[in-house]
Amino acid sequence: MYKPTFAGFVDVDIPESGKISLRSLIDHSVVESFGAGGTTCITSRVYSSTAIGRNAHLFVINNGLANVKVSKLKAWEMKRPFMNGVGGCIHRNVLSKVDVEVTFEVTGLKKTESFYPSWSTNVEALCGQKRANVRGGTGPFGLHVLASANIEERASVFFRIFKAQTKYKVLMSTLRPNMYKPTFACFVDVDIPESGKISQRSLIDHSVVKSFGAGVTTCITSRVYPNTAIGRKAHLFVFNNGLANVKVSKLEAWEMKRPFMNGA
Repeated sequence: MYKPTFAGFVDVDIPESGKISLRSLIDHSVVESFGAGGTTCITSRVYSSTAIGRNAHLFVINNGLANVKVSKLKAWEMKRPFMNGVGGCIHRNVLSKVDVEVTFEVTGLKKTESFYPSWSTNVEALCGQKRANVRGGTGPFGLHVLASANIEERASVFFRIFKAQTKYKVLMSTLRPNMYKPTFACFVDVDIPESGKISQRSLIDHSVVKSFGAGVTTCITSRVYPNTAIGRKAHLFVFNNGLANVKVSKLEAWEMKRPFMNGA
């Protein structure tokens, strides 16, 4: 059978850190792997003849001469999606441990705000200034995660699009208001006029929110400290606080169960 190989170089300083991480999401025949915290992503499809269902196994290997120690190993079983479609709010008591993927279709780019070159030097300050509750042209739009029912407490992961001289600039931000917590932000390399779409995937594990923008071109990891949005009181909202039309063309949320393997 024709089996192409996929590879990529990972930007990691091994002598400095001495560690490298690998995370793989396995969904039947699709394997999506992230190296070094999301700096590299490889997605492939596997056609197994015998390793199907209960006959599929997971092995940790080292075929090199160097001594490699496994310092952390966790495996999570993922249930079927409890939401598949579009909507505003997910009422579910498992939203403190969930994998959610949403794709936005963006139209009406004529309403996009202008981009100033000085903003490139301090993108975190730009995120703090252009928060999720600050109405814009194209965006902000994204997710409120670990949110209370009245959205007074929330952690927002969102996009905001600006119009530069030669192209559109897409800002991805995550922040938690009303307490001291630094904002995290970066620009996403995506051609909005060409594709008309942008995707966001967030892995929520209690207080840790790890978000990927436009596939894995951008990754932001932050820690959230909820006071009321805990356990069954945690909600997930999809929002658009901009003037331009944004359509949710895909929304899937997966519940992550407790690990069935934890060790080395």
